[in-house]
Amino acid sequence: MSTDQDNTFHKGHRRRLADRFWDHKATNDDILELIVGMSIKGRDVRRQARALMKRFGRFDQIFAASPDALMRVDGVGKQTVENIKIIHDAFTRISASILNKTPVYMAHETLETYCRTVLDTKRVEEFHVIYLDAEHKVILDELHNTGTVDYSDIHELEILYSALGCGAKSVCLYHNHPRGTMNFSRDDKLTTQLVRDTLKVAKIALYDHLLVAAGTTLSMRNEHMLDDNFIM
Repeated sequence: MSTDQDNTFHKGHRRRLADRFWDHKATNDDILELIVGMSIKGRDVRRQARALMKRFGRFDQIFAASPDALMRVDGVGKQTVENIKIIHDAFTRISASILNKTPVYMAHETLETYCRTVLDTKRVEEFHVIYLDAEHKVILDELHNTGTVDYSDIHELEILYSALGCGAKSVCLYHNHPRGTMNFSRDDKLTTQLVRDTLKVAKIALYDHLLVAAGTTLSMRNEHMLDDNFIM
């Protein structure tokens, strides 16, 4: 195929993708191709889009991937990586903005999505604490500690002091399992109980503890693991 024919084809192809987007009929693959095409003008970018999907497996994993990991994909350059990370950052900020204005019990799906966005592709375990006001709106999200691939050290008194310092009335814990183990470990449960008991002294509640692993989120609250009669 000649260059002129190639350009003519791809102008029409890109327009068809855009039309599907505006008609709310675009697939994840279509959206990805449009995003890659923003930085690679006048060329077929289906190869790069397919390579990204093949490398990371899921649409959301592409956006959560590190810049270095994205740059290792054949045909993906710095500008494409910048576009992907800008979109990822914007999505994280939008989720955080919703949680700043909406009680978490009314936006639990957004809370879970936010936690996945922050942690889903981390290679080591991170433990975060979200501090909530009296209306269960987010005051701040604090990285409490970074550990190894399967462990992070938790300091319950530091969480209590931070909660008192920012005037939190409850907290939400969340952490990840980089190996993809989709269940709370015994250490996770014991840590949760320890943090809960420490906060209770200051009449600060534990709202939830979320686990991010393998692209999904598990909630202790939804699993009734924070009920008074549940044995950790």
